[in-house]
Amino acid sequence: MKNNFLSPIETENIERKRSEEALRQSEEQYRSLFENMLHGFAHCKMVYDEDGRPSDFIYLNVNNAFEKLTTLTNVAGKRVTEVIPGINEAHPELLEIYGRVALTGQPERLEFEFKPLEIWLSISVYSPSREHFVAIFDNITERKQVEANVLKLSQDMPTRNRELESVNRELESYIYSISHDLRAPVRTMAVFAKIIAEDYRDKLDAEGRDSLDRILRGSAQATRLIDDLLSLAKISRQDLARSDIDLSEKASKIIEELRETNRERSVEVVVQPGLIASVDPRLIELVMTNLLGNAWKFTAKTERAGIEFGSMEKNGGPVYYVKDNGAGFDPAYTSMIFRPFHRLHSDNEFEGTGIGLTIVERVIHRHGGKIWAEGKPGKGASVYFTLG
Repeated sequence: MKNNFLSPIETENIERKRSEEALRQSEEQYRSLFENMLHGFAHCKMVYDEDGRPSDFIYLNVNNAFEKLTTLTNVAGKRVTEVIPGINEAHPELLEIYGRVALTGQPERLEFEFKPLEIWLSISVYSPSREHFVAIFDNITERKQVEANVLKLSQDMPTRNRELESVNRELESYIYSISHDLRAPVRTMAVFAKIIAEDYRDKLDAEGRDSLDRILRGSAQATRLIDDLLSLAKISRQDLARSDIDLSEKASKIIEELRETNRERSVEVVVQPGLIASVDPRLIELVMTNLLGNAWKFTAKTERAGIEFGSMEKNGGPVYYVKDNGAGFDPAYTSMIFRPFHRLHSDNEFEGTGIGLTIVERVIHRHGGKIWAEGKPGKGASVYFTLG
C-alpha cells in the first residue's frame, strides 16, 4: 500500500523548492523591469584618492537603455576614466556629486550638460550602499535645444513674436506627447514593483527591500511629475471661460482638505472673506491648490505655522496674495522661482516636481494678470498675483 504521508525531509525539500521557484520568478521580473525600462540605469562603485576625494568610479552594471542613450557599450567592470578619458578635467563637479551621494546616502537630482558625449542628461542619483551609487537618467538634449531656441526667440520678441508662439506650441505639444507616452512605462514599473513588494518582500534581504522601496518612491514621484506636465500642457489648449468665483470660499475648502489629510498638523489660517473674481473656475482651481498647497508644505517644519490668503488694492485694482511663515527662499533666486524644474529646496527637505509654480504662472498669464513672489530664508514667502 502506497504511503500518502511525506517525511519531514521531503516536506522541507518541497518548501525549499517552492521558495527557490518564487525567488527565481521574482528575479526574472526584476530583470525584465531592469532591461526594459526606458531610462538609463548605471550601478557604480566610487573610487576615492588617498585624501578621500572622489577621483573615479567603476561601472558594475548598466541596462540596455544606458547603452542606447549614451552610445557607450561594454562598460561593465571598467572605470569611467577608461571609458571617457578626460572626464575628471571636463566635469569634476559630476564626480563630486556622485562621491557625495555614495558617502552620505542622500539622493540628489540634476540636469547636466555632458560635454564629452555632447548631450544633456536629467540624472537622479541615490546610494544603495556605502561607496556605491545608482544613476538613473534620461537624455533631454532635444528639450534643451527647444528651450535654447525659445530663449533666443524671446530676445527679439517684438519682431519674432509669431515664431515664438509657434515654438511654444511645439514645446507644449512635445511636453504633452512625451508625458502621455511616459505614463504607460512608468505605470508598468510601478505595477511590477508593487507586485514584488506584495508577494516577495519577505524573500528579499534588507538591501533588496530598501532598493525596492526606492523604486516605489521613484515611480510615485515620476507619476506626479507626469501629471503636472500634462496639466501644464493642457492650460493653453483649453478655452478660457470666465465666471464670478468666490476665491475665499475656494481657499477655505482647499484648507479643509489639507487639514483632513494632515490631521496631525496645527496651522493657523486666515482667509479674507468675500473675495470675488471673474476667472475660469477650472484654471483658478490649479492656482489656489498649488499656492495654498505650497504654503502648507513649506510650513511643515515651522513650530507655529501660519498661512494667510487675502487681497489689497494696488494701482486701482485688486492684488491677491498667499503668505506663509515657513521655509522661505533666498531673494537672489526670485527670478528662478516660476521656471520649470528649478526647485529652491532639495527633495530631502520638501518633496515636489518643480512644475507647480510654472502652472500657476501660466494660468495667471492666460487671465491677463501678473505674478511675483517675495521671501527670505526661514522667514516665509509671499506670492502676489492679479487676474487681469
